[in-house]
Amino acid sequence: MFKSGRSGNPSGRPKKTQEECDLEAACKARTSAALGVIESLMLSADKDSVRLAAATFIIERAYGKAVQRNEHTGTNGDPIQHSLEVVYK
Repeated sequence: MFKSGRSGNPSGRPKKTQEECDLEAACKARTSAALGVIESLMLSADKDSVRLAAATFIIERAYGKAVQRNEHTGTNGDPIQHSLEVVYK
């Protein structure tokens, strides 16, 4: 259990290694070309599923994924009922 007012991770997130930084930089350098490929698929792919996936990819990167709300309820919308049974052998 953490004490009140104290972080559970006082050192914070670990620093990226040089290899991780290099990979990230290389991927960022190819972003424009990758987006061109995705846009080309969106506009000219033979399959509707490929065009839809490419369009969805672009929209989700620009605006984020649509929020999906989940509601958890018990029978007929009532609160969820919990029970605990302890069995000793």
